[in-house]
Amino acid sequence: MRTSSLWLLIGLGAMLVAVAGCGNKNSDAGERATTAAALPDKPSAAAAGIGELSERLYTAANEGNRQLAFAWIERLSDAVRSTGTQTRALPAGWKALEGSIAEARTAIQNGSPKAEWYRQASRIKLASDQLINPGAPLWLQYEEVLADDWDRMRKAWASQTADPAAAALLQLKAYSDHADRIEVAALMQRPEEQVKELRLRIDYTGKMLNAAKSGADHRTVEAAFNSLREAANRLFGRAPAEAAMERLPKVAIDISGREPVGEQLAVLFISAFVMGVLAFAGWRIYAYEKRRGMPVPPAKSGRPR
Repeated sequence: MRTSSLWLLIGLGAMLVAVAGCGNKNSDAGERATTAAALPDKPSAAAAGIGELSERLYTAANEGNRQLAFAWIERLSDAVRSTGTQTRALPAGWKALEGSIAEARTAIQNGSPKAEWYRQASRIKLASDQLINPGAPLWLQYEEVLADDWDRMRKAWASQTADPAAAALLQLKAYSDHADRIEVAALMQRPEEQVKELRLRIDYTGKMLNAAKSGADHRTVEAAFNSLREAANRLFGRAPAEAAMERLPKVAIDISGREPVGEQLAVLFISAFVMGVLAFAGWRIYAYEKRRGMPVPPAKSGRPR
């Protein structure tokens, strides 16, 4: 009886391993299929060409090579003009890209400082990347950058310095520069109202900080900070609760919201089946020993007493 029960348990264990292995294979296959389906299609040749020219322009601007930058901006202007409005970009974003290219050309021609046309080259690079990688554009990575800027601004405002408003304004300047850098790219994927709202909130926060220097109510500054954060959350497509969760310490749990219901049901069914078989086997052993009595092993010869 005990031998047969042991073999029964071994067989059930082997079946459990086999089923679990099949479930993992099916899960892996499903993950690969989902990932493949989520990948965006390849960019058009025109978009790829614009992206390459934008990268070359950015490199020349970063190196301060005015002559080379002007050559690339001319070719980029021709490429954008000949391509026309793209389906991967909203009209407001496409118009902003053309305007940024025109401003870069003017800055280079007029002999403006490098910082002015480097700024436009950065905006153009992020906007062009959105044409190539609409599913995961680089400009979305600035969400964390802006969040860090916002945290530093709040800490500067709460600091015990002689002029916390001035310290917060310095951090707001960094926030504004980063927001300006992603503006064209954001206009290609987000409603124009959301992009404009972020700029309005930045300007409003600056006004409230300047007013605080003259003794204005500090609560207006706190309200401006909060409205600025909410505008950024809307731009990056996050609800307030979701954005708050992202600011919490990272923990090793899955919060993606995906629940493999089929796999969970299979595991529960197999577990219940195994527990039932174990209970039945234990009951049979108990009934057998109750009827026949528990066997006593014979004493070994030579065992010391």
